[in-house]
Amino acid sequence: MYIPNHFKQEDIPVLLEFIRKNSFGILFSNYGEVPEATHLPFHVKQEGENIMLTGHFAKANPHWKTVNGKDVLVVFSGPHAYVSASWYEGKNNVPTWNYTAVHVYGQLEIVEDKGELLSMLAELSQFHEKEMEHSWNIEQRTEYVHQLTTGIVGFKIHIMKLEGKWKISQNKPEQERRNIIQGLRAQSRYDSREVADLIERIKK
Repeated sequence: MYIPNHFKQEDIPVLLEFIRKNSFGILFSNYGEVPEATHLPFHVKQEGENIMLTGHFAKANPHWKTVNGKDVLVVFSGPHAYVSASWYEGKNNVPTWNYTAVHVYGQLEIVEDKGELLSMLAELSQFHEKEMEHSWNIEQRTEYVHQLTTGIVGFKIHIMKLEGKWKISQNKPEQERRNIIQGLRAQSRYDSREVADLIERIKK
C-alpha cells in the first residue's frame, strides 16, 4: 500500500484495535495469474508475541482450495469520506477522499482439527455477541453447530506484516483542518462525522 510518511500508522495495538472494530475484511490471493478475493469476518488472536487472524470459508467457495500455505493479503477498511475543495482556504485545491485502512500480510494455514475449528467459531461469536442484550452462545447449540461445520473450512493467517494508513488531513494547516471538520460534520454521506472525529483527535 502506498503510504506517505504523514499518513503512516505503525502502532501495533492501534492497528489491531482497528481490525477488531472493522473486522469484516477482504482476503486476496493469487492463483496462477488470476487474483481471487473473498469477503469474510475475521478475528484477531494473540498468543504471546504471535498474532494471527482466524476465519472460515464456505466449503462451496473454491477459494479455500488454492490458499493453504500461501501468502495472502487481507484488507480492512475503516471510516472514509469525501472532502470538498470548497472547504480549503486557498483557491488552488482539489477535492480528495479521507480514509483509514489496514493491510495484513501473512501465510494462510487451513485448520484441519474439528475441535480447533469449533474453538475459533466460539471466539468469533463471543466477540460479537458480548454487547448483545440476549447473547447467543455456541455451547447452547453444539450439536447443530457440529452439523454446520461440515459446510465450512476454517483457517488461520500467521501475520508477517501490518500496514496502516490514516489519511485524515494531517498534511493540512490548522485552519483548513478546522474547516474540513466543520464541513464533514454538516454531511450525512459516507462516514463523514466519524472522519471528523478522527481529524479532531489527531489535532489534539
